[in-house]
Amino acid sequence: MSKSVTTCLSLVFILFVGLIVISCARPAADTADTSASADSVHAGDIHKGNVICLLPDYENGTVEPIVASEPCVGKTSHAHVFLDTRSKQGNVYAVNANAETIERIQAGNKQDVELKGTVSGNQRAWIITVE
Repeated sequence: MSKSVTTCLSLVFILFVGLIVISCARPAADTADTSASADSVHAGDIHKGNVICLLPDYENGTVEPIVASEPCVGKTSHAHVFLDTRSKQGNVYAVNANAETIERIQAGNKQDVELKGTVSGNQRAWIITVE
C-alpha cells in the first residue's frame, strides 16, 4: 500500500475510535438528533476546557488520550476531542474544523482553552465545529 493510502486509512481509524470514545462517554437514554446539548449551547458559544489528543499506537491497535502540555504538530497524525469543563456533565466533543484552525489548535496550549464554535449531535455523540 502507498504511504498516502496508509495515512488516509490511519486517519479514518483514528476518527472512528474517537467517535467510539465519545459515544461511550454519553448516556444512552435519548438518541434523537438535536442541535444543542443538555446545557443549552448555541451557535458561536465559547466553550472552555481541555483539548485531548488521541495518539494512535498502531502496533498495539490502541489510542492514547493525552492532554498535551506542548504543541502536537510533530506527532503522528491524530484526532482531537474536547472536554468542556464548564458543563455540568463534562461534555466530550469530537473536534471538527478546517485545516488552518486544526493547525492553530495543535500549535497552542491544550489545557484551559476556549473554543468558539457550534455544537451538534445527539445523546450518543457530540461534535464541536470550531470557528
